[in-house]
Amino acid sequence: MKKAVVILLLCCFSTRLFAQDFFQKIQTMKLDYVAQQVAFTPIEYKKFWPLYKQYQQELTKIKMQKYKYNEQLRSPNNGLSDEELSQIMDRVIQLEQKELELRQRYKPELLRTINMQKLAEVYNAEKDFKQKVLRNYQDRK
Repeated sequence: MKKAVVILLLCCFSTRLFAQDFFQKIQTMKLDYVAQQVAFTPIEYKKFWPLYKQYQQELTKIKMQKYKYNEQLRSPNNGLSDEELSQIMDRVIQLEQKELELRQRYKPELLRTINMQKLAEVYNAEKDFKQKVLRNYQDRK
């Protein structure tokens, strides 16, 4: 019995580590992609990049929390009551709101480092990257 519990805990822990490592790798690839797609001057890059990385780190923390709750919702045999499922869904919605608030908070800060045209290029590069990742994932299925 103890072995089963230990194995179960290791599986849960390794899954969380895998998800965290996966998000970190994707994040690194995304930052590289954005840097390649947007023509920053050296001065813009020096001002923009540390703030953008900080923003992305905060965003990733929220996404990791959302991932954890969404995994609970996806599990067909989660054994959760309707009330528990409702609470989890409410938490996901709160985290989505937190993402939006974070984006709204960082927009003016980022605009102090680059102009609106370049910020739009950054957002477009983020969207392009997301589409490429999704396409790559779908092609592997």
